[in-house]
Formats: sequence, C-alpha cells, structure tokens
Amino acid sequence: DSPMPSFLEIMKLFYLASVAISPHGAGLSNVLSGQQGTIVIEYLTNDAYANLCYSLLVRQLGMVYHGMTHESSSYKTNITADIGKTV
Repeated sequence: DSPMPSFLEIMKLFYLASVAISPHGAGLSNVLSGQQGTIVIEYLTNDAYANLCYSLLVRQLGMVYHGMTHESSSYKTNITADIGKTV
C-alpha cells in the first residue's frame, strides 16, 4: 500500500475482518488483534521448508485456520494464488 496504513489502522482491519488471506510471513502476526471465529487462510510453500507456526497461533486464538499450497511453489519462488479458487 502507498502510503502504508498506520499500526492502529492495521490492527483495526484485522479486528474487523471475518476472513484474512495472506502468504506466510511476518504480516500474519497481525492476527493477534483479530477476533475469535475469524477465518485465516495462509498460503504456504509446498516443500520441506513450510512453517506451520501461524497454524498454532491462529488456533490458540480461537480462530479457524486453513493452510493452502500450490504444487509449484517453494521458498525460493513466488507464490501465485488464485483468489477466486480460495474463496
């Protein structure tokens, strides 16, 4: 985004979200400001380096977690997601 939303704006967006869709990364830590019952969809790489730390965090916060992979993704490539197939 340009300009980047403020910290408080980002927290508000996650608090109000009923669904959050994101690639794996530090930005997913914003789920800490979300509400129980929020659906979190995380795009993961399809290799041995897939890290499921957000799966644990999301579930401990009372949210619903779905991890998705793409057959040709890896930690060394870009992840391409078809949002139409996601929702």
